[in-house]
Amino acid sequence: MEHMAVQVTLSSTDDYIITYHQSNETLSEVVVVTFGQINSGLNDSGFGTQFLKKQGIDTIYVGQRNKSFYQGLSGDDFVSAVSPTIAGRKVFTYGSSLGGYAALYFASFLNCIAISFSPRCSVDPLISDVIDKKFSEPFRHTALDELTSAGHLEHVVAYDPGVDIDQAYVDRRVLKAFPRAKLVSVANGLHGVGRAMSYSGVLKPFILSILQTGNVIEFEIDPSLDPRHSGEQALKEYNEGNLEAAQKLAERSLGAGGDENSVFVISRLCERRLTTVNPTTYKIDPTIRKYFLRQFAKKSAKLQSDTDVTMNLIDANCRILNFETAHDLAYFLSIKEPSNDDVKNKLIRVRRIIRHLESLG
Repeated sequence: MEHMAVQVTLSSTDDYIITYHQSNETLSEVVVVTFGQINSGLNDSGFGTQFLKKQGIDTIYVGQRNKSFYQGLSGDDFVSAVSPTIAGRKVFTYGSSLGGYAALYFASFLNCIAISFSPRCSVDPLISDVIDKKFSEPFRHTALDELTSAGHLEHVVAYDPGVDIDQAYVDRRVLKAFPRAKLVSVANGLHGVGRAMSYSGVLKPFILSILQTGNVIEFEIDPSLDPRHSGEQALKEYNEGNLEAAQKLAERSLGAGGDENSVFVISRLCERRLTTVNPTTYKIDPTIRKYFLRQFAKKSAKLQSDTDVTMNLIDANCRILNFETAHDLAYFLSIKEPSNDDVKNKLIRVRRIIRHLESLG
């Protein structure tokens, strides 16, 4: 008989929520505190929760108000919330990107090892010169290299040195704070090397080796298996006018679920009727669909008329390669507003895309 997992909220405010997940009837020897990324939101589970649960490892998930950068959670409040649960057990922290920063920061208060992928905190003033997008949240944490008695910790930090922001953060903050950290260079891993490792099938043994033995195993990744890598190259080729190369790379990315760049490139090629690939035969990763729908939803919130909202929805469906739905919306809108030339032209353009894709077989 399978035992029901236990879930308990340890602490919750408007800025954060801390939730304990017990995987089995008995406590696991190891408990891992995981942290969400920049848009994780106030959710009770997220990064690492399900993966570690499948391994029979208890977790504590820390979610934060979107783009609050964990600045609303102090080290003292964090320790107070988790201490009763982790008492007597071996503890690790684990996260990626902003979560990777949080793993390093809060591990210092627990005196435990962090597994940190591509760590960065975009509101840290020390990297303001390399951050393109600025955020309003003030930096209220003590800087990593100013935390007392934390320099001895041998954190595991995996990142792609080819990502300028990540390299800058490692150089300027991580190495100064944790000179004994074990740096793992993951070429072509991009930002968020954990995903690249997962696509190459090395993430699970890498994590479990650290949790079970403390050893950092060696590995190689195959960037051709990572849809983000192919997608990034596809966008570069598209912007340089190399459409044939862009199409091949975008198709490779779509074959693995796609990413924001590859879906954008292939949708633009469809709109220009220059593709020889029918992308509707591929299944897009749900997270990519959500990414584009979220972008268009934000635009819809600023529109006034039902017509403009529907036109935006048509564009959204084209962007996620859902051309049949885009056609249906355009058709119904043309019946409702037969004299609207913008609507007519939109319907004509979508029909041309569909005819082009049908001609490809």
